[in-house]
Amino acid sequence: MSASADETDAGPRPVDVAVVGAGAAGLVASRRLADAGRSVLLLDARDRVGGRIWTVPGPIELGAEFVHGHPASTLALLREAGAGTVECTGDRWEVQDARVERTADRFGELHRLLREAASLESDVPVSRFLARVVEDVPRFRRTAEWLARVTEDYDAADPRRASLMGLVAEWTRGAPVETTPSRPRGSYATLIEHLTHTLDPANVELRLESIVRAVRWSNGRVELEVERRGALHRHRARALIVTLPLGVLQAPPDDPAAVRFHPPLLEKRAALAGLAMGSVLKVVLRFREPFWERVDDGRWRNTAFLHAPALPFRTFWTTLPERTDRLTAWVGGPRAAALSGQPDDAIVARAVESVRSLFRGRVDVVGLLEEARFHDWSRDPRARGAYSYVTVGGMGAGRRLAEPVAGTLFFAGEATDDTGEASTVAGAIASGERAAREVIAAS
Repeated sequence: MSASADETDAGPRPVDVAVVGAGAAGLVASRRLADAGRSVLLLDARDRVGGRIWTVPGPIELGAEFVHGHPASTLALLREAGAGTVECTGDRWEVQDARVERTADRFGELHRLLREAASLESDVPVSRFLARVVEDVPRFRRTAEWLARVTEDYDAADPRRASLMGLVAEWTRGAPVETTPSRPRGSYATLIEHLTHTLDPANVELRLESIVRAVRWSNGRVELEVERRGALHRHRARALIVTLPLGVLQAPPDDPAAVRFHPPLLEKRAALAGLAMGSVLKVVLRFREPFWERVDDGRWRNTAFLHAPALPFRTFWTTLPERTDRLTAWVGGPRAAALSGQPDDAIVARAVESVRSLFRGRVDVVGLLEEARFHDWSRDPRARGAYSYVTVGGMGAGRRLAEPVAGTLFFAGEATDDTGEASTVAGAIASGERAAREVIAAS
């Protein structure tokens, strides 16, 4: 490990760059900086790397799981790690009332809605726009209801706060929601382990369980106050890359998890106000057997995704093309926020009841249940939510949050991505690469 961050009698010796947060963005930035010959101190408050990527034995993804679209940097890193991706092939169903039907292709009507949205001169909440559309064009009702669900369950957003212009930009710049997603072959742990193991130990020092309490900075100089195992340490650097989740950056100064900047980041207040952290609850249920493959004369055997809008958890997926005994229940947006903070047993019970209702009580879901795993990211003080979205009037907030300050403070993380991949692992990776380039160019 590099000795450049060690404390000496004269005080802490500075590194070239300190990086706060060892998620995908921080790992990618640290690796690129080390490859360019910079000394790096990489800090994370958790006792593990990965941030909101968290794979537990199974493998079970408690955080990020899918690769959306074809993000070049993510796919390149997975190939480098010897993993690649597996497309989530299989049937998609929608279950509503007594109807069971294959998920409809609503792209034609969606694009007509987007054209109308693009003609608006000012930003409005997604919910207000959709209510007006339904009133003016009743035949768009089902598409509007579907788009509201997409806003909640895909973007993890509250349609009453989510920016319509942000939604239009997402659909016209990023990967379409209904394209077939894929998963990293094996799990996302392969990617995180590869990034960690390829950090150059001559240039990168990784310190876990290191809670950054305060950052004092001026042009070309940064001092961090770091609490580690009850002791307070000080580290100096010439530049700092902040990859903290949006929810942590938005924490008020008196919050126990807040990082206090001296002087405060006044330049970032407007950007932080234009973004919000979304809520998600994802419960991975392991059963004694994959009962969905035999119920209803095998109708669901090749199911990849199921949508049931009326249930507390209203999206479900299997692990196809791999056949396992696991079924995931998912809910996002206001419904997830309302459930978040309830006792773990109560959240699992709602997920299990949703599965039982999905199959209309024809299966003893409770009796077959072996294990339930989930992590409440909104309740996690190191995350404060699942991933970011743009609020009304917040267009460009991610780009403004990413802008360096005084050639000294740099920002990365999915919320800062402006390539159309915000809210995803791909966005985090792209932002880490961008921040590292900015540091190298400035030094």
